[in-house]
Amino acid sequence: MKGFNTWARAAWKKNPQFLDFYKTKRLAHVAYLLKLYDAEERYRVSCRNGDFPIFIYDQETQSFFSEPVLAESREELQEYLLLEARSFIPDANDMSPAMDQFFTEYGIDWWFRGLPECWQEFDERCPNPGYQKEKGTLSWDAPPID
Repeated sequence: MKGFNTWARAAWKKNPQFLDFYKTKRLAHVAYLLKLYDAEERYRVSCRNGDFPIFIYDQETQSFFSEPVLAESREELQEYLLLEARSFIPDANDMSPAMDQFFTEYGIDWWFRGLPECWQEFDERCPNPGYQKEKGTLSWDAPPID
């Protein structure tokens, strides 16, 4: 497994577009969940009740912790989901266990499927492939909602 990890880290360093692919994939997933919130009453109820967690990466401890989503509105859900998405940014020079896991998993995937050439290929699951064509797409760098 260490070989896949090392290879994925080297591929990441040689392909700076992978960071953009990663961010776009995460934002597309957030947009997908926001559409689900708009369309499904059961999902809105789950968000209000805290029935599912988000997983936030803590830079200091270099580990994830979970926090329940307690969102009464689409805007609150967006804030939670963007917090989760923005908390973890892959770094090929970071040797923490979380980064090791990320690069090992992606290294195995890329080794067998090939390196991605567009953001939709970055992950084998892409529930929102038309994301960038949508109006009002989310921003990675936008300030959190007050």
